[in-house]
Amino acid sequence: MSIKQNIIYSLKQSRGIVQGMVDAMSSRKDWLYQVHPKANHPLWVVGHIGLADNAFLKRLQPSQVDDRGWDDLFWFGSEISGDSDRYPETEIVLAYFHERRESLLKVIDGLNDEFLLSPSPDEGMFVDAPNMAAILIFTSFHEGMHAGQFTIAHRGLGHQPLFQPQRQTDTVDT
Repeated sequence: MSIKQNIIYSLKQSRGIVQGMVDAMSSRKDWLYQVHPKANHPLWVVGHIGLADNAFLKRLQPSQVDDRGWDDLFWFGSEISGDSDRYPETEIVLAYFHERRESLLKVIDGLNDEFLLSPSPDEGMFVDAPNMAAILIFTSFHEGMHAGQFTIAHRGLGHQPLFQPQRQTDTVDT
């Protein structure tokens, strides 16, 4: 499997986990549910992930950027609020969340190994990354981290865990 295929696979896997919880949300109240006043609610999580994908697109192909001016709502340092009026409609945020990932996957699909193995930028939070591929692999980790936050709200709303593996018992024939 190529570097690019690994990046795309991990992005699809992390998105699948989040999508399972997205599908369970049934009301605006669910989207704004917080287990604690400082906790990220599901709407913030999907808005933030959409902005993060947009930030990666800015590095890869600036012509693909879709800046909504939502940094004060969903970016680092934004103040989380349960006030519904502060946020765009859920459907608008979800459409952005999905479209930004679709655009990111298309751009990544067009990258070659030479670019993926090229050095990371000399500034910003990825200054220590060994190459551009490592930065893109981080994208799935980032979504997974926020999936953990979403999971807390998902469970707090009474939903069952998405994964319920069956306990395996070893039996020995005698």
